[in-house]
Amino acid sequence: MFARILKHEWRLLATDGSLWLVVGIFAVAIAYGTFTGARWVRFQQAAIAEAGQEEADRFSRQEAAISRLNRGELTLSPFADPRNAQTAGGRLAARYAVMPPAPLAPLAVGQSDLLPYYFKVTTDSRENVTAATELENPHRLLAGRVDLAFVLIYLYPLLVLAFSYNLLSAEKEQGTLSLALSQPISLARLVVGKVTIRFAVFVIVLAVLGGVAA
Repeated sequence: MFARILKHEWRLLATDGSLWLVVGIFAVAIAYGTFTGARWVRFQQAAIAEAGQEEADRFSRQEAAISRLNRGELTLSPFADPRNAQTAGGRLAARYAVMPPAPLAPLAVGQSDLLPYYFKVTTDSRENVTAATELENPHRLLAGRVDLAFVLIYLYPLLVLAFSYNLLSAEKEQGTLSLALSQPISLARLVVGKVTIRFAVFVIVLAVLGGVAA
């Protein structure tokens, strides 16, 4: 009898066009969240690569300047001399500390758009260093980016509610609940069957679409 309930519930869900509509919307949301997460990671990687290239070019220029200074071909003030430890540590020889995105970073942006993922390390005071951060669109920071984690945390529960809020009320309105309970089955077993088939559908949708996104 329990297997018959599962089969009957699946037939009802499969013939319900709203199920496939919601699954399609959910698939589009997962695809969009994955796309925006991957785009943000590409932006991070490009910024880190640009910072590394700037550092390499700056070091090359300072090495060339030091060679010319040692040969007496160039004269600079102490504030521009790369051989000066204070000048080099504060500006000319600063290094970048970077935290590259992890392999699964496109699936969850998290607070990577709020916290710096690369930082120029110098001998300046703490106030000067912490103030030298990039600015981001405050409206975007307020709303947050739509990634796969956002879809699963905020939109997936709505999908569950959309197909489970009327498990018994729909049966009562259609007058089929009393007919179903006239069979040798309890109300609890009927509810478990309805919940089980919906749970299976949700898990399969999440596993397939989430696996493709990953």
